Amino acid sequence: MLDADECIRGVLIPAGDGLAGPFDIFLKGSRIAAIEPAQGSDSNNICLPGFVDAHCHGAAAVFDPAIQLALLRQGVTTIVVGQDGIGYAPSNKDSFDWSGNYFAGIDGTTPFVQPGSMASWLASYDKTTALNVAAFVPHGSLRYLVMQASQRNAAPQEIAEMAEILGQSLAEGALGLATGLEYVPAAWAQKDELVTLLEIVTQ
Repeated sequence: MLDADECIRGVLIPAGDGLAGPFDIFLKGSRIAAIEPAQGSDSNNICLPGFVDAHCHGAAAVFDPAIQLALLRQGVTTIVVGQDGIGYAPSNKDSFDWSGNYFAGIDGTTPFVQPGSMASWLASYDKTTALNVAAFVPHGSLRYLVMQASQRNAAPQEIAEMAEILGQSLAEGALGLATGLEYVPAAWAQKDELVTLLEIVTQ
């Protein structure tokens, strides 16, 4: 007898250009233990993996149970935040407050996230939301952390500081770098700054 905790019976699975099945899907804990031809009646339900919303402005809103439910009802189980170069980390108090105020109308507000590292930002979602949350290092917020809202080219030492913080944030779990060059202060970034930061991402 198959060692499983649960069975999803008689479902169709996307395959190529159509649907295959029906199948019975056996679960052991949080993993699929086996997929076998269905034994019994057809449910006509389709079984899909959780969807990833790869551009989501829900970094704060996702703590709201109603928002979580709205996403889950659409099949979204993972969101990616830090989009358009604005996000909560890496940050100090000034840059955190700036980022939060700038995008509050989009991302929402929350007491759960505090200023700090990428690691602390990602840790704030552990066991506080029913969704998985991944994050990019937001270039505009990174630039504000180092330069505030300066409307000028970054100096070499400022670029080096941004690159160091970016590298640390990637090591702490960030997916990459998100830009929004139409937004301040990233609108003043020049080629040398962007190339240096992108080189860190590709290492």
